[in-house]
Amino acid sequence: MQRSLRTFHLWLGLVAGIFISIMGISGLLIVFRSDIEGMSAPPVAKQNLGARPARGTWLEIERQLSSMNPDAHISRVVFPPSAGGLLLIQTATKDKRRVEFFADAESGKILCVKQPVAWLNWVVDLHQNLLIGKTGRAATGIIGAALLLLSLSGLASWLTGRRDWKRALALPRGGPWQRVNFELHRWPGLWLNLLLIVVSFTGIVLAYPGFFSVEQRSSMSSRKTRAERGERLQLLSLADYVRAAEGAVAGGVIRELRLSGGVSAMLWAPGDLRPKGASLVVLDVASAKILSVQRPGPSLVEYANAIHKVELGGLPVKLLWSLSGLLPAFLAVSGGQIWWTRRQAARRTARRIQLAARVPSPVME
Repeated sequence: MQRSLRTFHLWLGLVAGIFISIMGISGLLIVFRSDIEGMSAPPVAKQNLGARPARGTWLEIERQLSSMNPDAHISRVVFPPSAGGLLLIQTATKDKRRVEFFADAESGKILCVKQPVAWLNWVVDLHQNLLIGKTGRAATGIIGAALLLLSLSGLASWLTGRRDWKRALALPRGGPWQRVNFELHRWPGLWLNLLLIVVSFTGIVLAYPGFFSVEQRSSMSSRKTRAERGERLQLLSLADYVRAAEGAVAGGVIRELRLSGGVSAMLWAPGDLRPKGASLVVLDVASAKILSVQRPGPSLVEYANAIHKVELGGLPVKLLWSLSGLLPAFLAVSGGQIWWTRRQAARRTARRIQLAARVPSPVME
């Protein structure tokens, strides 16, 4: 019974370690997703960086897209600096085929097609949904909870007991490889385990946003419902929607415009935590009249998005975050090696005891 229980715990720990390692390594790649996807973008002249599109820009974009494919319509526009100084134009056709273009924000010239990165999209789906949709999204929350418990228990184990703190806080030195491996496994417990706790907790929040968020954006759901019915609406010029949206929020700068089944815009305003902004403006399709403005205050979900997706801090924070993605895999390998070494040592000790028991004791005369 005891042996079966130990075997069960071993396999449970192995499966958990594999899943947590997959999430960590895939998360490492997603941290640099924007950089990888931006490789297909053409270079931007310095004088055009951060340029705001004028009315003529939109007319030129619409003219070029109409000549390229009359059946396609613009469904989404991402504004600089989100697209690295370029406009990202997403088009859709009646058969729901989507194509994305890079366009110059000043002249409106279509520069090239954005090449999809298929393997990266697969990695994102693996990390967020385990390749099985909503069921996988719920499972990632469970994996995050397991990582959180492992991190907390590992930190508690590291801090308990009497130890030489000066030696414990220092980097491992030379010696037998078993001891070096043990110290390398133990050393991140204090220096990097706090980072793992943050990663796992924010991952749980993103897996169950409805549980941690009080308000829901009903206008967004109604817009999607209309899009699902396949309605093709008569749109105004993009310039009309952009001007109306930016006038709805004081100091607001438009970051994204969506025109699929309706018109809505996401704006950044001073004080927003995330670069993509937090103000949602819903516009009337026919007149560009403002229907609603939603500007929620900072919430746990917003903080979790900004931290977990590394939207703040730039490259140094991305590099530190990527280290947290490698850490679970490293700890799983080094921990498995420690377990195997101790298991082999215990077996050798048990054999010596058995052999000693078989040797007859000398007879005293």
